[in-house]
Amino acid sequence: MIPRYTAELAGSPRPPLRRLALVPPPADGEAFHSWFFRLVEAHHSHRDTITSLLGLPAYTPRRYTLGEDFFAIHDGEYVFENLRDATGLRARAMNAMLLTGQGGRFITHSWTGNTTTRPWPWRTDTAAICPRCLAAPTPIWRIAWHLLPCVVCPLHRVYLTGWCPSCHTRISVGDTPRYRRECNGPFGRQGRIIGSRNCRQQLAQLPCHQLGDERLLRIQHDLCARLRRPRDGPIEPTKDFWDLYELLFRLAIYLGTPEMLPTGTTFVGLLGVGRRAFDSG
Repeated sequence: MIPRYTAELAGSPRPPLRRLALVPPPADGEAFHSWFFRLVEAHHSHRDTITSLLGLPAYTPRRYTLGEDFFAIHDGEYVFENLRDATGLRARAMNAMLLTGQGGRFITHSWTGNTTTRPWPWRTDTAAICPRCLAAPTPIWRIAWHLLPCVVCPLHRVYLTGWCPSCHTRISVGDTPRYRRECNGPFGRQGRIIGSRNCRQQLAQLPCHQLGDERLLRIQHDLCARLRRPRDGPIEPTKDFWDLYELLFRLAIYLGTPEMLPTGTTFVGLLGVGRRAFDSG
């Protein structure tokens, strides 16, 4: 027998996971990382302690936002089975809280002319938030805030904001429950700027701009619904469709949060690309 496996068999077995007594039910549209930290707060515990109790891999903001590891094997055991046994959380509910369950995973063609493979409908490291949603006694961070086409809060009818006016960087998910109440910045290209002074801007106090046109909310709803539909069909027509679809995303983002567009993008330029796309079709 291979020595490594012999050592594993000879080692003491891991104790069975303990069913947690306090498990807050996931809120409608809540992100998994938000629910996880509500679980940490409910037990007045530490993040790493709850991670160990649930049998989850080590916490990182990106890992707990995407959730790609949660339906895999970690340390010789199925991650989701550990979580389900400890909390009673069902697979459907967990998948709805993860970014990988929102659809639109990878697009291999771009309207800019550059062929790319990237999760462009996602904000994996940052988010555009609704300050009014985070003003509740128990703040709920929504998974939709990580989707690029989501520019409006359908609950409060206000534009989402992705920038902190205090540290002038993007709003991001942090390593402690505090990020649901205070800005986790400053946030740079490589993540949170290590060694910098914490911003601590109260997110619930950020200014909110009221939605002016309900049409944008309908566009947002339709685009998010389209993300979850299968993308079957011939290769070339599918590419052409997603080229135009990406344009619609960027147009919706421009109408709501222009700071999310690449530097130098103009509304006239977007219309020109759209006109060419329609003419070629």
